Amino acid sequence: MNLITATTIVLICSNTVVLANECREKFITIAADATPKGPLKMVVTSFLNGKKTMKSNFFQLHVDHWLNEGLSPKGMPSTLAYQHSMYNSFDNGKSWKKVGDLDAEKGRREGLKQLMEDVKTTSNATCGEEVIEGVSYNWVEADYNSLKDEKTKYHNKYWTIAKTNWLAKTSSQIINPNYKTLVIQTIEKAPNLSLPTPK
Repeated sequence: MNLITATTIVLICSNTVVLANECREKFITIAADATPKGPLKMVVTSFLNGKKTMKSNFFQLHVDHWLNEGLSPKGMPSTLAYQHSMYNSFDNGKSWKKVGDLDAEKGRREGLKQLMEDVKTTSNATCGEEVIEGVSYNWVEADYNSLKDEKTKYHNKYWTIAKTNWLAKTSSQIINPNYKTLVIQTIEKAPNLSLPTPK
């Protein structure tokens, strides 16, 4: 092997390591900031063990006022969070029944703290660009482990709109010896959003 070839290989390997590190840092940064910020609308689709099991619309004004509308399977209740309480409705929001207290901000802080510990295990990070239906996105994906449950592993992918850096879509694979779940979220701003209050 001549010197030029050896130098080229070293440069390629060095660039690969740098890119992997950049992707890893980008993944951790987005994960830390991925908490939904209102007003927004999300469509959430969940698959359990490869089967479509649940779909819902999620609307949020802020962390303590949000609404989840179950779309499928049929018969799912709507869930409303408002002023530190949670309510269910089985009649499309005509009436609400309180089901418990909710400290949404505390839950957000604790969840974020745990996530920040988990993503320290981030590995196999890759990132790039792609155009979907005429819109340019930056994407990043990686694996990480749950430190709370060592048997659970995650593979997440995030898409941000290149022009605005808005997190528009997320995909999360949750892998456990007993089950596999895939959760896909599409996220859009909803500046004119209004939500009900419990009656």
